Amino acid sequence: EEERRLFYVGITRARQWLVIAHSERVRRYGEIIALRPSRFIDELPGADLQRDGDDPAAEAEARRDTALTHLARLKALLES
Repeated sequence: EEERRLFYVGITRARQWLVIAHSERVRRYGEIIALRPSRFIDELPGADLQRDGDDPAAEAEARRDTALTHLARLKALLES
């Protein structure tokens, strides 16, 4: 129950929105270990969640916008 309490505390500290991320795998002592997301994520209301992969078109647009922003910054650096 300590793990559940810490998860709850982390969520309640968020002011406007919360991003929960996890690694799919980690290397420990030279060995690759597969990881799973917290089991408590499944207990959150589904209507309040947005998971990666839920909206491929929106994700593609966000990646494109990020790329364009980076290119604009590089161009500005090269022109100065």
